[in-house]
Order: sequence, then C-alpha cells, then structure tokens
Amino acid sequence: CEYLNITKEQELEAVHAVYDDQAFWEQDPMPDAVEQVPILAKHFRLVAVTQRPARIRHLTDEWLNLHFPGPFYDLIFVGLTGTAEFTRSKLEYARDHNAVGLVDDRANHLAGCHEAGIQGFLRSHPWNKDIPDHSDFVRVADLGDVVAHLLPSLVA
Repeated sequence: CEYLNITKEQELEAVHAVYDDQAFWEQDPMPDAVEQVPILAKHFRLVAVTQRPARIRHLTDEWLNLHFPGPFYDLIFVGLTGTAEFTRSKLEYARDHNAVGLVDDRANHLAGCHEAGIQGFLRSHPWNKDIPDHSDFVRVADLGDVVAHLLPSLVA
C-alpha cells in the first residue's frame, strides 16, 4: 500500500488481523439497518458486496444471518487480489447485475456510478467528511435516507 509505505503482504496481514479479532464480529449493524434492510428487500434484490477476504465468508454469512435473516440474495467478495472470489470492483459487479443503487462508505467505490446509471450513496462517516460532493453519489446519514431516495422511483 503506497500511502502507508508498506508491502502488499503487510497490508493483507493488517487486514486479516482486523477480521481475526472477535470484537469485530461483535459489532452491531449500523444504526437503522435492522429496520430499513427489510423495507429495501421488499422492493429490491439485495446483494452484499464486500472487499473482505473470501476466507472469512463463513463468519460474514453468520454475522449477516444473525442480524438480517433472509433479505440478502447473495454475498459477493470482490477486490482484494488473492483474497477475493472476483477481482472486479463493486461498481463493475453492480453494473453487470443491473443494480439500481450502490451504498458504500468510500467514495472511490462509487466512482463511475453516474455514468453507469446507478445511484451511488456515500454513507457519511468521519473518514469521508472532507470528500467533496460529486455527481456519482448522494451523501446519506443512514439507510433510511437510501430508502427515501429509492422508493419514490418505484411509483414514478
């Protein structure tokens, strides 16, 4: 990783250390997700697309099923070369599967959404507060904001 001045191996070691920590798996979903995900699932086919290493698929599945039993159609691991099922971007996956929306907390994952005809949603966090607004995404505080943006499109 160039900006941290570490090797790819060191970067992967750090990533794996996060997922090896039990405290990571004890985190609750983001606020309002438990209420909003079922609403979205009534109208859309939900797919969780993550850059987590594919080696933790079973733990990710368990966490999703614990907090969100049923609404996710699939779980896809992309991105991290050598650790992913697919080495495509989240946007490439979304575009190839005719997604109408893509929610992420990193603006680089949403780059190109506007051109692809996909509504990008940048979930506000302290680490992205200084990223300027862009045509590729709408900044949202929570999934309730995503529901408010997407559901009117169903009646239009």
